[in-house]
Amino acid sequence: MANRLVKADFRQYTGGSWNNDAGIDFSVDAITYDANGNILSMLQRGLKLNSSSLIDRCTMVILKIPIS
Repeated sequence: MANRLVKADFRQYTGGSWNNDAGIDFSVDAITYDANGNILSMLQRGLKLNSSSLIDRCTMVILKIPIS
């Protein structure tokens, strides 16, 4: 699979440098694709009640319904 986004790291500028020490995380990880390039799954973190946690666990399900 060529040229696909597989993750997106989040860094915050604190203390004079870019790091993830602040405890805030908006990263995206575990992205998977099907053969056509459609996203099948991904995990996204975000701010929830003053801390970062998993906010999205997306999974694509494709139903094949026969046409009669």
